[in-house]
Amino acid sequence: MLLICLVLVYLLVVFGLLLFPANSNQASPNTTSNTATIDAYISSNGVHTDFIFPTRTPQIDWTTIFQTNAFLSPHLGTDFVAIGWGDREFYLNTPEWKDLTFKRAMIALSGQDQSLVHVEYFSNSEFQSMARSQTYHLRLTQNQYTQLLNYVLKTVPLVKNSAQNIPNYHYDQNDAFFQANGRYSMLKTCNTWVGNGLQEAGVKVSRWTPFDMTVYWYLKPVI
Repeated sequence: MLLICLVLVYLLVVFGLLLFPANSNQASPNTTSNTATIDAYISSNGVHTDFIFPTRTPQIDWTTIFQTNAFLSPHLGTDFVAIGWGDREFYLNTPEWKDLTFKRAMIALSGQDQSLVHVEYFSNSEFQSMARSQTYHLRLTQNQYTQLLNYVLKTVPLVKNSAQNIPNYHYDQNDAFFQANGRYSMLKTCNTWVGNGLQEAGVKVSRWTPFDMTVYWYLKPVI
């Protein structure tokens, strides 16, 4: 009974906070404004969310941070980059949901393990194909994008201005893993990492985002 009560309280807090978002008075930039904007995105697989950024802008070239020699594809498209954060053990040993074990889930939720970032590069055509479902538009001012990329960079320990690759781990040809700061837990999930970044950048978002839907609740889907 106690466990059920704790779960109900957890859910009540999560969905109650959707009614009191951070940056609630922040208007999203629009295409009619004279202010230059950056089109970024949030993607979800139904559980986990990632940032998707244009790979090269005046603020940053992500290939200098997540170097392309860490990826397997000989013809790597690099128009867009997807960046997600999560538990090291879970990331490296759960490429598919069928690989999930109770022990692995409990270790992740307990905050005992280190974290990683998972990075994927896409060509424009690959992005257009993947953006047909559960991808949400994130139109940012130049200042908001700078704040958001700085948030991501704070998560990634750099050596000579580049992230530290975890060799020989991939889900596909166009992805790789890199060292990250912080520990995953039931209070700080992959989705709260994304949500906290949106908060810092002044984007309207729930004050706590442990689930994917709480991240994109106030965003418009691409399709």
